[in-house]
Amino acid sequence: EMYPGYFKPLADCMIREGCEVAISNVSGTGSVLNNVQSLEKEIQSMNRFHGKKVILIGHSKGGVDAAATLSLKPDVKSMVRGLITVQSPYAGAPLAEEALSDWQLQDVLKGWVENYLRGDWQSVEDLA
Repeated sequence: EMYPGYFKPLADCMIREGCEVAISNVSGTGSVLNNVQSLEKEIQSMNRFHGKKVILIGHSKGGVDAAATLSLKPDVKSMVRGLITVQSPYAGAPLAEEALSDWQLQDVLKGWVENYLRGDWQSVEDLA
């Protein structure tokens, strides 16, 4: 988890309201296609364990990943009751677009994403 505890206040609030909550292990810096594979497995596992449809809440790129999962994995759709996205960059992320158009910025950001965050540069290209 890149930001430990980031979703804990939301999860705690939802639990107090009677919801069952699971926080995904999908990487915020993973490519959309890799995250689709991971989300598919997580959704299938939750569906098997709880025996009911899940509601996905995706923040930022997580919303893009969740929507892509529903689009690319039709069998998963039947396991999902709904999708809520918050601040998801469906029209692209300006920083990602800028990074791909400027080779100097691309060099710096690529090194930061891959070496510091241990992420996949494809995740930036996915948001452009």
